[in-house]
Amino acid sequence: MQICDKSHLVVHLERELATAIEAVRHDRLSGAAEVAGQAVAILARSFQLRQVDEAALALCRAQPSMAPVWNAAIHAVAANGNAEAFAAYADRVRRAPASVTRFATALFADSGVRPLQILTLSASGSVVRVIETLAQTRPVSVTCSESRPALEGRQLTTHLAALGIPVVHYADAALALGLEGADAVLVGADAVGPDALINKIGTLMIGAAAAMKGVPVYVIATRDKFAMPAVWPHLSVREGPPEDIWDAAPSGTAVRNPYFERVPLDLISAVISDHGVLGAALLGDVCQAMQTDRTLAALDSLLAGDATL
Repeated sequence: MQICDKSHLVVHLERELATAIEAVRHDRLSGAAEVAGQAVAILARSFQLRQVDEAALALCRAQPSMAPVWNAAIHAVAANGNAEAFAAYADRVRRAPASVTRFATALFADSGVRPLQILTLSASGSVVRVIETLAQTRPVSVTCSESRPALEGRQLTTHLAALGIPVVHYADAALALGLEGADAVLVGADAVGPDALINKIGTLMIGAAAAMKGVPVYVIATRDKFAMPAVWPHLSVREGPPEDIWDAAPSGTAVRNPYFERVPLDLISAVISDHGVLGAALLGDVCQAMQTDRTLAALDSLLAGDATL
């Protein structure tokens, strides 16, 4: 079963925490890394206000598809009131993106042949950091799409263009055409599980198209985005308001607006993590290694606080 998404469930929190968590709930533009950073800051504050368990549960309800939010919540609960123990976890999370960028830069080292052509979608902060770093060492061009309905792809294009990085911008349904000549697909992830990952809608389509074209697909994901097997079934793929797609649909029409989707790991070449470049065959083992007596006990405690489970 999955944690429900009801905003009134945070009213018992201190107003400061409740307000911050509601902002996380309604954030449709930030990538998982940015949202995770917000969650870590909220949880750090919750130790001072003595509302760790309540804040942890509310955050998982607010962003139920994001593994780094769940992992932060689990580690906060596992700290058992020890703020310093959670601060150590938060420090590891903060350091991880720099390691990912180093591994990615080494993977795409300049071959001296031609500019590196990268295709991406949505607006992953982790992917943007890698592209920016690569562009400092070699010519890079980027292909992306609008990423409807929130159109965060336009913001990505605007940002990269301001840095002088050439961009080819497609409508979402046409993005597969950009695979022609692409060296790699780079995407972020909200969660990496034992047999699939969760990312922005459109990832499955472009992953399948890349497989047909023989273009490798790399996922940029720090270890806090991995989900242990016991957590994976609780990650729900939420939908947005149908009005974002069509605000005057004819009577009898069901309008769907999924934000995220599950993508089989069979379509992924590797995950570039802060522990190195991990082939798809290794990802299940990495997820399993995260599942310990301590993390399982914290997860059980977290879920026990939700009467809907």
